[in-house]
Amino acid sequence: MSNNEYRMTRAGWICAAGVMALFGLQQIFPLRELMLLSGRSGAAAKAVHALTCMFVHGSLLHAAVNALAFICLFYGLRREFSGAVLLVGFAAGWASTALFACFLMPQYATLVGSSGIIYGVFGVFTSAEPFSRWRFCGIGSIPLIVLAPVLVAADGVISMLFVKCSAWPVHTVSFALGAGLVALLRCVAAKQDPAKG
Repeated sequence: MSNNEYRMTRAGWICAAGVMALFGLQQIFPLRELMLLSGRSGAAAKAVHALTCMFVHGSLLHAAVNALAFICLFYGLRREFSGAVLLVGFAAGWASTALFACFLMPQYATLVGSSGIIYGVFGVFTSAEPFSRWRFCGIGSIPLIVLAPVLVAADGVISMLFVKCSAWPVHTVSFALGAGLVALLRCVAAKQDPAKG
């Protein structure tokens, strides 16, 4: 691993640790109240809403499961992609979650939380690793990803998941963004190096 690759991978791990710390802090600080106090209209209020909905969950257990899934996916991808690529996949999930939370279904924003980010990274993973070569971390992340929405349902919003189905669009879009990111990167790499195509 070159020095640049090492730095990018280390940066990715630092960012992952920071996000997991925020997952825990959201249980301590009143982010829901902050979101409400920020106002209900205007660009600033929407920006605060997009930020806080990333870290507000129905329970600490739900946040912990999302964090574990992210660790599994990040660890499984670290050899094939640099930290920079993983962070772009992370950002894709963040952006799609914020889009849905702010403009399409704001009433469920705090229930979706960071799950969209996890699905974005999962999309990156599935495109990078053919099923026949999946390692333990990839397989281990699947039940965590499936379990996260179940934990949301356990918090008393089963109708959101199974009747209105409002949580699944953001997961699907995040997955597509993550998978599409890898497909695009592979196309670019093939053009730069025809031997890899």
